[in-house]
This record gives sequence, C-alpha cells and structure tokens, in this order.
Amino acid sequence: MRFLKFSVFALFAVVFLCSTTTNMGWIEGTVLSLGGDPLPNAAVRIVDTERGQAVNSKGHFRFSIRPGKHNLEISHIGFETEVISIVVSAGQTLLRNVVLEPAAPELMNVYRVTGNQIESDKPIKHSETLYTDDNFDEEDTELLEQISRNPGVTLHQGQLSIRGLKPTTTQIQVDGIPVSSPLDGQAVQLATNAVQGAEIMVGGADAEHGQFQGGVINLRTKEGTDRFRGSFRYSTDDYGAPDKTYTNFDQFSLGFGGPLVPGRLRYYLSFQGTWQDTHLRTEERRSTTSFLDFIQVKDRQRNNAQGQAKLTWKASPTQKLSLEYLGNEQKWDSYQHNFNRVGFVETETDTAFDTGEVVTRYGDFAEEAKGPNWVFYDGPAHTPNYTSSFNQLKLIYNHQVFDSSLLTVKISKHGFVNRETVNDQEAWQYETESPWRNAIHGESHPYFATHGDVPIYAERDTDVFTTKADWSSSWGAHQMKAGVNVSGNTFSVRSLLFPSRLNADGQYGLVRSEFTARNWEASTFVQDRWEHEGMVVNLGLRYDLLNVGDQLGPDEVQNRMRGAVSPRVGFAYPVTDRDVFSFHYGRYDQTPSRQAIFENRSNFVTVRGNPDLKNETTVAYQAALQHLFSPTVFGQFSLYFRDIFGQLSVERVQSENTPGDIN
Repeated sequence: MRFLKFSVFALFAVVFLCSTTTNMGWIEGTVLSLGGDPLPNAAVRIVDTERGQAVNSKGHFRFSIRPGKHNLEISHIGFETEVISIVVSAGQTLLRNVVLEPAAPELMNVYRVTGNQIESDKPIKHSETLYTDDNFDEEDTELLEQISRNPGVTLHQGQLSIRGLKPTTTQIQVDGIPVSSPLDGQAVQLATNAVQGAEIMVGGADAEHGQFQGGVINLRTKEGTDRFRGSFRYSTDDYGAPDKTYTNFDQFSLGFGGPLVPGRLRYYLSFQGTWQDTHLRTEERRSTTSFLDFIQVKDRQRNNAQGQAKLTWKASPTQKLSLEYLGNEQKWDSYQHNFNRVGFVETETDTAFDTGEVVTRYGDFAEEAKGPNWVFYDGPAHTPNYTSSFNQLKLIYNHQVFDSSLLTVKISKHGFVNRETVNDQEAWQYETESPWRNAIHGESHPYFATHGDVPIYAERDTDVFTTKADWSSSWGAHQMKAGVNVSGNTFSVRSLLFPSRLNADGQYGLVRSEFTARNWEASTFVQDRWEHEGMVVNLGLRYDLLNVGDQLGPDEVQNRMRGAVSPRVGFAYPVTDRDVFSFHYGRYDQTPSRQAIFENRSNFVTVRGNPDLKNETTVAYQAALQHLFSPTVFGQFSLYFRDIFGQLSVERVQSENTPGDIN
C-alpha cells in the first residue's frame, strides 16, 4: 500500500530551523488543475526526505530546504502524481507553480498521515499495493516476479493467483481494461519497460470491478513526457562458454519517448525480446533470426517478443487522448521425456494382412546405425511447438468536465491467437502410426517412442471488442462514480487428438472439438464514498449481463440471457489516533470460461459444453485493523472469509448416439 510520509516537528526543531534560515533556501508555489484552478490539500514533498507539507485552501505551499538539486513530488487525489527537478540556492526563494493532470480514479490509493492520526483515503476497500516510478524496479527482468512478491499473490508456471484461488479467478487489466481471454482465462504479460505501475487488489473491491473472484491486477503503461527519455538494457547468463550458462538466457530491451509537439503531443516506444532454455533442455533443431545481416539470434526453448507504441495528445487543458498498440509474440516447445531421444531406429517393410497395404515397421533404437535399414529419428523434433500472440489497440479519452468531475471513455480491440502443432504440419500430415514402440520383434518397449509425432493439434482464436465509459464526481462529502461496459466476443476453436485419423463422420481427429461462437456481455455500476467526522462509508451496486448469442438453438439453451447483481458495502473508522478498523462485504460473480459454455457438443469430444452454466460466485467478508507503528511503518491485520459456490465440475452423462458415457 502506498502512503505519504510525514514529519512531526517539536518546538526546539522549529527554533533551530528559524535560527539557520541563512543557510537554507525556500521553495514556494501553487498547485493548479489543468483548468488553472487551485487544488487545495495537495501534498508536496522532497523525494527521499521527510521534507514537505500539504498546500493550503488556495493551493499555495512554502517551506525551507537545503540548497542544491532536488526532486519535488506533488500529488493529489484524482490527479497524476508529478515529479519535477528543482535547484535551490542558499538564502533564495524558488518560485514554481505546478499543474496536475487528471488520473484514472482506480489507480489512486494514497494514505495521508497528519500529526499522529491516520486518515486513509481508501481504508475500507481492500489490501492493495500501488507500484509507482519510485518503487517499480525496471531493472528487474521479470514483471510477474515483482508482482508476486506482494502478500497474498503467488506465481506458478507463469500465472498469478491471489489468496490461494486458481489463476483464472484473477482478472488482468491494462489501463483499466480487462484483457484476460474470456475463452479460457489466458492472461497477457507485458514487458517490464512498458509498465509505469501496477495496482494489485487482493481483498474487497469497489463495484466498478467485476468478473473475478480472487483479485484484480491493473497494469498502467508508460507514456511520453515533455522531455526525451530512454533506456537500454541487455541481460545474459552466458559467460562465454557453453558450460558456463544456466538456462542460456538473453534479454534485450529498449524504451524511449518524448515530445512530438511540445506541450501537446507525446510518444513512447518500447521493445523487449527474451530467449531462454529451460532446465529440461532438448536437442530439437531450431531456427535462427538475423538482424542487420551480421547479428544472429538462435531460437531457444522459450522465445518472447513484446512491443508497445503509444501516442498521447493534450487536446485542451482539460482533455487528454491516448492511442496505444501492444503486441506480444511467444514461441516455445515442450519437453516430453518419451520423445527425447535422438539416434537411429531399425525398420522393415511389411504387408498389412487386412488391407494389403505396404507399411513400415519400427524396431530397436541405437545411437549409431547398424545397417542400411536403420533410419535417423529426432524425437524432440516430433513434439508440439506452441505459438501464442496477443495484440491490443486501444483509445482512451479523459475529460475534466468540471473541477470535481471526470469523464473517461475507453475503446479497445484485443485478441489472442494460439497454435499447437508439430513442425507446422496440417492435421492430415501427422504421422501417428501405432504402436510407437518396437513392432518388429514383438516387444513392447518400456517407455521411449521410436517413430511418429505426438498426436496433438490445436488452433484457438479469440477477439474481444470493448467499450467502457466512467463518470466520477465529488459532491460535498460524497465521491461518486458510475459507469457502463459493453464487450463483444468471437471465438474459434479446433482441437484434435490423433489428428491424421478419421472419425466415424469422416473428419480428421479421433477426438475432435471444433466450434465458432459469438456473444456479447455488458455491465453497469454505481458507487458512493462518503466521509463524515473521520468515518468513511463505501456503498456500491454492480449488474452483469451475459448473452450467449444466437448460434445455439432453443433446444440447447434454456436461458439465453442472464444477469447477476453484486452489492458491495464497506466502512472504516479511526478507533484511536494510530488505529483504523475497517470492514468490507462483497459479492463477486464470474462468468465461466466461454469454452465451458460453447464447447462442441458432438460425439467426438471428451467434455461437452453447457450453455446454461450459472456464474461462479464468491461472497467475501473482510475485517482489518491498521496500526501506525512509526512515521514510515504501519501494519495491517486482516481476517477474511469466503463462501465459494457454483464452481465448474464435470458430470458423466449418457450419450444418445453411442453406448458409452461422455464426460
């Protein structure tokens, strides 16, 4: 959690400072909004020091500071934090006014400490952490690793989970737009140098957040500033010899941005490429990529390229427009132990007794050929290769309509493309003769394959179009927010086992899942945060609507459109000058993966979809006590309870067309 440091000055300290003003300088100025209005209660501090103060009702500040170069941080609820460089001279007063831009409300989590009494701007919501430029480590190569270091967050096999729930219950957002795949929950990983900060919600959440049960991780991407900046980094674990590298890791990253039109148009570009083997290496032959005709990079077991391009335009002092493209391309191959031998296999030709077809039989395996009928076999080359790409194009418009009101409109188009093939073969090209073992000498080899491909082929495509609009406003002691979100999904899936074999309908794939589906979803919310005499109360209500589309007939779906109401209630109260008690109640509904809804219902699948599936639901209660131990250290003790129901399960049913059971 993020909080502003504070200082308590005793009388003797004040006397000391007053007696040494000739050796000190002063910084003075006013904090303003884009419209030129003063921003009362803004916080001004010197970075990495305890020096600072809250501005007065007219946005004015003035305090002493040692001469020299400093970084001045100015922050205010509802506005982007600004850090500026200043140079102060002894005995002189530096005048500097600061203009703050509106910020997306979901990214705010500032804690003010005044005297010895804690006042929390969001004590009743949840336990969360906000990364900023001050504590987000761009030199750390793994973004997910940084996020997983927070309490309640774990990382397993490249997926984040919160408070012990499965990763698909964690919603990943980019600049407030959900980007997890609705088909199967696949999440996107951005490059470290493309991320400005990350908000992690591990407890209760306001009504504006939905379609999750575990938590929400919101990644905020970087944008250009009015001054050029850039960074370059190369990381490796290769020390010049093949036996002196752990996973053959190489990573290259580049990011830079600045003004195109000073004060109006800014840009930011970033790229990160990662090549790495795993501790289970294979002998598969891989391709090599060349740059500038003399730089060559050989593919590894895992290869990842991530890019970003962002334009930001200040249309007016109260309007801001950003256009951004994000791309992520991953390619990796799997280690399968029974297909991990490279050598020679004994062969002979035979005639099938039933068809008279001439077939090849495979026998013993050896590291060297023992005769002319021994053929080379590269087992790792016959295992699946995986490719996965993510692309997003989004437009975000912020308009400070009034001093206390902000309109935000977000439009996004993103999609996932996944492939799982052996050597980029089509389904009918696979070699899946059975058995894979010794068929010449009538022996059943205990483990290793001697020929053929791993019989797996899959294509999965997902496209999501999202429109989201939020309105936030302050009215007296109330901070209100309302919004609406509409998204349309398109899915295309073709997954085959034993892809080169024909099923009873003459289609390739003995086990075959193939479907195309479209559906739309919508949500709306309203919430209010009210402060009164130290007590803070949050009330919110959310409604989610799912339409399964018209590709299913009336005999297959009973309830084509269904909704869910999710109330959220919380409050906090300072029980002492150093302790705050808070409580939160929330209901969280999450639509099941769309693959579980739309999965093919033919006779050639192992699991059939159910378009009448109800939402997975969690009812959560959380109570917490925050205690301030020192001006820079506080702790929180939390108790939470979750009532989880409606989770996905599989039921064995009798097939109408086959005597066997279908799972």
